[in-house]
Amino acid sequence: KVVELETALQSKEGRLKQLCLQVEILEESVQKERDAAQQAAEQHLRQLKAKEQEIEHLKQLMSELPSQADYRRLKRQIQILQAVEYNMPDALESVMNESDEEHEEEDHKGSEIRKLEEILIAKNRQLDSKLTETKRLLDSTTDELKELKKKETDAEQKVAEQAALIAKLEDQ
Repeated sequence: KVVELETALQSKEGRLKQLCLQVEILEESVQKERDAAQQAAEQHLRQLKAKEQEIEHLKQLMSELPSQADYRRLKRQIQILQAVEYNMPDALESVMNESDEEHEEEDHKGSEIRKLEEILIAKNRQLDSKLTETKRLLDSTTDELKELKKKETDAEQKVAEQAALIAKLEDQ
């Protein structure tokens, strides 16, 4: 019986060693899994921080971009300048009427733009006035030139007639 007990004890000790080895192997694999999970978590945290920094950078870039109000103001100024440059008073008036409705709430910048618009409108009217005066002057000068050419033609014809008469008198 002692031999049987010793044999059973040895087999149980062998089984115990196997189980201890399996436990060690399992503990090592669990540790590896924990390390891998921790590395993955750290990697995810780094990625998260990088994305947050990217978001902050994009927010900063967006804050530096012109706003809708800036865009509308610049668009309005360009339309006014184009209307003045191409001498389109109807377009200028329409831009002015549009802008009055859209920009009633604008602050100091709006008043500066309004002054610019008023200056440009005054300049446009002044140029229109000068253009009209110049056209009128051109028309009167053209009429005067026609009269002078007619007088010149008449005078040349008279000179030719008189020369013919003088020649006729000399021949007699």
